Amino acid sequence: MVSVNLLDRITYWRVEDEESYSDHRYIGFDVNLGKPNLVRIQNKRQTDWVKYADFVKNKLESLESPKEIHSFLDIEIKATGIADIPRMAFNEACPGKTLKPGFKPVKWWSAELSAIRRESRRLYRVYAFSRAPEDWCHYKISRNLFKKASRKAKKDSWKRFCESIKDIPEAARVAKILKNDKSSN
Repeated sequence: MVSVNLLDRITYWRVEDEESYSDHRYIGFDVNLGKPNLVRIQNKRQTDWVKYADFVKNKLESLESPKEIHSFLDIEIKATGIADIPRMAFNEACPGKTLKPGFKPVKWWSAELSAIRRESRRLYRVYAFSRAPEDWCHYKISRNLFKKASRKAKKDSWKRFCESIKDIPEAARVAKILKNDKSSN
């Protein structure tokens, strides 16, 4: 299950109590990889270009004209100061977001699915405590309802996504991604 290189980073192996909605339980473990690297992104489409232009204009107007240039170092310092203005303006006009790696919320999940899953988990705990056959039946009905609702939500989300594709280049991009997808084989 784990490569030899990662074996010393894996700790606390366990069989989880959480229902996997199959006839097996999840195997849990902790992986110690150190602190995660936070990723900072900027959506260039959300840039406030008026703010960008004002920032650049104000910075260029506030620059002092060089009185005397004695060396290449003086030229380099001035050039670096001027070259940094567009980058600073962009960072000011397009604030970024810091993302935690590894977490991607799914678009199809809803409050309704959360409620159905919570009820299913509650019924499983009732069964685990009582071990009564009728509690198992209630749990199975709830589990199947959750499976059906999650499949429907995924299917509806996929349908909405496909209907949102308007032009040929976007459709070609999706087709290329699906063609290269190894999980569909």
